Amino acid sequence: MPQVLPKVFTGSVPNTSSRLQRYGASLRVQVKNLDALSDATKRAMRFARLLGGYVASVEYGAPKNGRGGASIVVRVPVDRVQDAVEEYSGLGTILAQHVSIVDVTKAVQEEAKEIARLQADIARIEAGGVTPAERARLSAEKARLDYLTKLKATTVRRAELARVKLVLTTKPTQAAASAGRFDRTMSDAGGVLLREAEILFYVLIVAGPLLLLGAGAALLARAQRRRFERRLLEPS
Repeated sequence: MPQVLPKVFTGSVPNTSSRLQRYGASLRVQVKNLDALSDATKRAMRFARLLGGYVASVEYGAPKNGRGGASIVVRVPVDRVQDAVEEYSGLGTILAQHVSIVDVTKAVQEEAKEIARLQADIARIEAGGVTPAERARLSAEKARLDYLTKLKATTVRRAELARVKLVLTTKPTQAAASAGRFDRTMSDAGGVLLREAEILFYVLIVAGPLLLLGAGAALLARAQRRRFERRLLEPS
C-alpha cells in the first residue's frame, strides 16, 4: 500500500539515491478568473517541459455556473518534483496538497532475480537441444521473460519520473453566486407550491367522498322537510 504523507506537503522530497521509490504529488489550486486559469494551465505545461519532463494529459473545462477548471498530469524527473510542487503552488491559492510514496526497490529486485533465472533456464534448454517435450516449456518461459523484462523497465522508469497532478479552479463570479441564490429561492418556492398541490390533491381524494355523502344527506333531509310542510298545509 502507498505511504501517504500529510495532506499539506511543504518539505523537500526525500533522497532516492539508495532506493527506488515512485512519487506522486497532487495539488488543487484556485485562481482568480478564466484568464488566470488559461495562463496557469499554459505555465504548468511549459514548466514541466523545462524540468525535463512531459505532459501526460490535460483537461480544460468550459465555464459552468461562472466557474472554469483544468486538470493537468505531468511526469517530471523525481529529483525535480520539489521544483514542480513549488512552481504550481505559486499559481494561486492552495486548496489541497499532498504527496504519496511507493517503495518499489524490492519489487525490482525480485523481477531481476526471476529474469536471471529464466535466462539461465532458457540457455540450458537451448544448449542441450530442444526436444518436442521441451518446446512448449521453452516458448512459455521466453514469453514470461519478455513480459518481466518490460515490466521491470516500466517500474524503473516510473521510479525515475514522478507523477504530479495539478487541478486548477476559478473563483465563482458575483453574478454566478447571485444566480445560484435565485435558483435556490425559486427551487424552495416550487417546493412549497408542490407541497400545497399535494395537500389539495389528498383532500380531494380522501375527503371528496365524505363531502359528497354529506351533501346528499343534506338534500334528502331538505326534501323530507318540504314534504312534511306540504302535508301540514293540506286541508284535512
